[in-house]
Amino acid sequence: MDLSKYKSGPGLDLIALKNLFKILESKGNNKTDIVNILEFGSGFSTQFLVDYKEYSKKNIFIDSFDNDPKWCFQNADKYPFLNLNVAP
Repeated sequence: MDLSKYKSGPGLDLIALKNLFKILESKGNNKTDIVNILEFGSGFSTQFLVDYKEYSKKNIFIDSFDNDPKWCFQNADKYPFLNLNVAP
């Protein structure tokens, strides 16, 4: 998975994404395992998590919270494993 496309914006830097990738790689490796992710601030990091879910085919569910509809992850309704909460 190419992590370099997530380096723009105010979110996680490339080193943090690499560490997050390593952690995710170590979780949910059995078909029955469920990985629940709680995230505050949706944007590039949410895109990374959505892409990782699709890349890995793991049983991942994401709850993401943001306070700004302008900057939060868009098109969340396309992903049944993503629960996006936007509130001030």
